[in-house]
Amino acid sequence: MSLPPNSDVTATRLQAPPFAAASIKAVICFLGLNVLALGLAICVSTPWGTQPWDVFHLGITLHTGLTLGRVSQIMGGLVVLITLLLRGKGITIVTLANILYIGFLLDKLLPFIPHVRGLTGLFYLELGVIITSIGTAMYLAPNWGAGPRDSLMLVLSQRLRAPIGAMRVAIDISVVVMGWLLGGPVGIGTLLAAVTTGPWTQYFLRLITNMQQRLLGKQ
Repeated sequence: MSLPPNSDVTATRLQAPPFAAASIKAVICFLGLNVLALGLAICVSTPWGTQPWDVFHLGITLHTGLTLGRVSQIMGGLVVLITLLLRGKGITIVTLANILYIGFLLDKLLPFIPHVRGLTGLFYLELGVIITSIGTAMYLAPNWGAGPRDSLMLVLSQRLRAPIGAMRVAIDISVVVMGWLLGGPVGIGTLLAAVTTGPWTQYFLRLITNMQQRLLGKQ
């Protein structure tokens, strides 16, 4: 049977059924958490410093003897608690998975990640930032919730009526200072990570969201 000449059915892509769409999003989100953990493990494996929150986390490990993954889990839980006390929204199963799974995986990956010194280590750290940004974009693409630290940034921005960008900078500076006072590694790599993480994440989020839309048959 042929379609009518004026039919536009052939120009319309079939959309994935609800279960298939949810499955595709779940796979993208889960893979994103794994990629994010790998990127974080690389970022802490150079002598050039690391990302702002991990400066703080590593400072705590020096005084507690806890692993980096365990400190990340504990701090993530505390950040969620603060967010809820501030009546923040957006705490979802993805937020909890971000806290528990990434901390667990981080400890499993670190023994296998090489520590790179010298100038090469700075490029290695930026590779970690790029991988971290890809992972972040992947778990954010399904729009099922954000990590605990991003949720805190959003609620503080709302409560203080401050731009999100300015609040992100303020939080990053605060945790770097606290981490430095605790003996966490601060260096040019910390500045590099702080400056480049946002643009990389924005770029990959757009790319991966478009890819997800194509997989779901929405483009």
